[in-house]
Formats: sequence, structure tokens, C-alpha cells
Amino acid sequence: CGNVTVATQTITIVDNEPPVIHNVPASIDLECNDAVPPLPDDVYATDNCSDVSLVFNQTIVEGFPSGNECFLLPPQMLAPEWSLTLLEFMGSQVYFTLQEGQLITGPETVDGSTAQITATLNSSSNPNGGFYLTLDLINGMDWNSWSNQAWPTSYKDDWNFAGNNYLNWTYYIISNTSVLVGFGDYEGSVLNLEHAPSNLYYGYQLGQAANNLTAAFGSGGWTTYSGTFIDSSQGINTQVSGGSDLAFEHECTEGTGGCPESTIINTWTATDVCGNVTVEEQIITIGGTEPLPTPSPSCSGDFNNDQHVNVQDLLHFSSHYGCIGGNCSATDMNNDSFVNATDLLVFIGFWGNSCP
Repeated sequence: CGNVTVATQTITIVDNEPPVIHNVPASIDLECNDAVPPLPDDVYATDNCSDVSLVFNQTIVEGFPSGNECFLLPPQMLAPEWSLTLLEFMGSQVYFTLQEGQLITGPETVDGSTAQITATLNSSSNPNGGFYLTLDLINGMDWNSWSNQAWPTSYKDDWNFAGNNYLNWTYYIISNTSVLVGFGDYEGSVLNLEHAPSNLYYGYQLGQAANNLTAAFGSGGWTTYSGTFIDSSQGINTQVSGGSDLAFEHECTEGTGGCPESTIINTWTATDVCGNVTVEEQIITIGGTEPLPTPSPSCSGDFNNDQHVNVQDLLHFSSHYGCIGGNCSATDMNNDSFVNATDLLVFIGFWGNSCP
């Protein structure tokens, strides 16, 4: 007769219990020169009744202490110890040595952060001439932001000193308001500076080993220059243009911190199939409270361990010149598995050092 009866029982299983994340390391505070611990490989998540996914994310936030002042030093490695090199300058490459200078950082912000470097630089080709440098730095950002621009970016580490320090550097753009103004025999000279490379692949680098020449805390970058060059001692008044390299070590004043405070935030996020979410963080705070220690004299190049870098060490170096591979590690001063002219330049930078 088609009579139908339907009875329904509904069983609803509700999962309101979030997953559990195991083995997340504790947050820590580090000094400027402390090594950042490696990421743990044993972090995992469990759930009471379903599968669970675990996602890791790392954020690096660089600090910009307002009014942070650092005095400038030339990179303590090269001979001569230049801080500015003008390439293609009057038909040659001219070095400029640092007499005095300072860096002052700007507001405590990441986006739009600014800094300025001022320095007095003497010419190696004319002891009576030189330039006053004003280098305006804008758009300071951390590595996480710099490495995620709309264009390709990277960092410069020609001498292999950076290691993982580049993750904590500040990256700036050099403003076109930057300038070199002549003094002495160069009085009347004005060279306008612009960021190089023009595609912004490299930024102006600030941090430990960021000067691109030594492992010390400092900064470095590259510009183009163009303008009027005057040398009254030689009757020169002409237009010049070309590229330049800038490199400084920094000695920061007491209380400002030897390196900008930075924070690494390691985040693990666990999600079960019902949408319950658990987030665990490890926060690593680096520096910002103590100035960097003054470096002790380097004994690099003292191959015979007599506490002096002299002719005997040069003879030792010469006997290994041309060495290839792991058997020449002592004289391979830039760790590229070759002993060549590049290593000789590094060695010369230590010439005359006495080590305690």
C-alpha cells in the first residue's frame, strides 16, 4: 500500500580540541657575536582524533635604535686601508683614506627607516686634496623584506666573511641626495652619487661583516658618481663619471649597542582536519644592549707563530703560492681552495702586525 515510516538518528562528533606541538625550543636572548642556534629537527604535532599538518615560518625583524651613533674606521685589512675607491677616475683607480666619520641611524621603524654617513676622505694620489662625504641612506629593511622585493635582490660577500650574518643585516637604498664635496686642492669639486647597481640587486649593507672586506661590524655599498672635479695643484677642471666602492668598519658609542637589536621569530602552526589551530613561537633576541668588543690584534698571516707578520711569513706564503685544494689551508686566506694573488692582498693587509 506504499505506507512509509522513516526514523533518523543523527550522531554529531564535535572536535574542539586543538593539536599539540612538541619540542618547540624556548625563547632566548643573545649578544651581538653569539651564534644563532640551528633550527630543531624534532618538532612535531599530534591531535586527539585526526590527522594534523605542521607549517614552519621564520620572521626576522631588524631594530633601528633612534640616534644610534657609530664612529667610522677604515677596514683593517687592506693596504692602503681605503674606505672609498673611485673607479675610472681620471683614467685610473684612486683610493681615499678615512680621516674621520660617523653613522647615525634614523627613526625606530623598518619601512622608510633612514640613516646618514658623514666622513672626511683624503686622496691617496694627492695628500693635499680630498672629499667630504654625505651618504644619505633610505628605505632600510631587514633581510626578510629585502629578499622579497618585486625585483631580484641579494647580498655581497666577496671575501667569504659573512656566513649567516647577512640574515641580520640592514639593507638600505642610497639616496641621490648623496654627494662628495672637495676640500684642499679639490675645493670646488662636487660629485653626485647614486645607488649602484641601478637595478638594486645589492643594497647598502649594515651589520656584522657587511662592509664586504672584513669580518668586523660595519657597512659597505656601491655608487655611481658624476660631476665636476677640480684639482688646483694640477690646473684640472673637468667633468668626470664612473663607479665607486665604499667600505667602513664601525665603532659604536657606549650605550647604543654594537649592533642593531634584531629579533628572529620562529613560528610553528598545527592545524587538524576540523580547523582547530595551535601556534607556538620561539623568539630569539639578538644584541642591542652591549657595544661590540674592541677587536684584538689579528694574528692572521703569522705562519711561523713568532707573533709578528714579517718577511719570514712572506717566504712561507711564497712557498705555497699556486697551491690548490685542502693541503694549503693555512695560506689560503680567503678559503677558496687556491693560493693566489687574492690571498696575497689579504696577507699584505696584515703586514707588520704584532700579536700578543
